[in-house]
Amino acid sequence: MNLNTYQKQAITTKIYADEAALSYLALGLGGESSELFEKIKENRKNITTLEGDKLQLLAKEIGDVYWYLAGLAEETDQKLGDIYFDHSNPLPVDIKLDEVVDMLIIETGAVLEVFKKALRDDYELFVNKKLVPGKFIKMNMAIANLLMISEYLASFFGVQVGTILQQNVDKLASRAKRGTLSGSGDVR
Repeated sequence: MNLNTYQKQAITTKIYADEAALSYLALGLGGESSELFEKIKENRKNITTLEGDKLQLLAKEIGDVYWYLAGLAEETDQKLGDIYFDHSNPLPVDIKLDEVVDMLIIETGAVLEVFKKALRDDYELFVNKKLVPGKFIKMNMAIANLLMISEYLASFFGVQVGTILQQNVDKLASRAKRGTLSGSGDVR
């Protein structure tokens, strides 16, 4: 599954109000990135030998990050794949896992900072899901970096991005069918 196909399928499970879209998605991205960070740090000692449930839990967290990135792309009338290809720069070949995990938090913070300033400076545009050009570019650069980070983490854990995206769509479709999209935790 590619990013644009994922975006189309993932967005069908949105349950937030349109007027709260960007705020909801930014806060959700912050929460999910923090959860992924926490899960990686909890397993740091044996990170290279993870398997089974622990590996699946990390893949689910990566999938949740992708969902919020897809939502941000959708709500700003963009395609996730285009953001990735237009704004990404490859990570250094010799980059360490700790550096990538730090980047996860830094780039998530960059998205949150853009939205904080948009709420403060351009409220009417923001609630209508618009950003001034400079903020728009900063958001896209951070999203592209988060996509690269997520791709790196998936590869590091030996899971293909397409598999993570499909599992995330399947999980959300199941929740939608059962009427359990809202709430918290994986057991719903």
